[in-house]
Amino acid sequence: MLHSSYNSLKNYYILGAIILFGTLYGTSLISSRFIYGLAKNKILPQELLQLSRYKTPYIILLLQFIVVITIVLFHNVIFSLDMANIFVFIILIHINIGIVIYRYNNEVKEGEFKMPFYYRNVPILPILNSILIVVLLLVSIYILPDIIHFS
Repeated sequence: MLHSSYNSLKNYYILGAIILFGTLYGTSLISSRFIYGLAKNKILPQELLQLSRYKTPYIILLLQFIVVITIVLFHNVIFSLDMANIFVFIILIHINIGIVIYRYNNEVKEGEFKMPFYYRNVPILPILNSILIVVLLLVSIYILPDIIHFS
């Protein structure tokens, strides 16, 4: 009986590891492209625009790797995951605000996708999405640490 529960527990750890690495990989791709976009719009240094032969922003990925390794080595894993969540939420808020500003200042051209629910040339869905993300951000900052650390 013990052998069966051990295998089941082992499978959950394997599944958790696969999900964790998939999430980290996806997050690193999203954030590197976000930083690349900021450098392309001259908000960050132009040196970050250098691409490898595979068309990836290798300097940004290297800097991300150094930051992640530093955080993991000098803090615990829970802190690292909390920081990753916070930064993903902040990036998503910026993307939604960018959509609102872009759609407010530019008319939807023929053939472009127009999301539903506009009010006076302002898209409502990104605003609602930003509010939901702020709620999730506050939950991850103020509520989840208490549940994780004291359960």
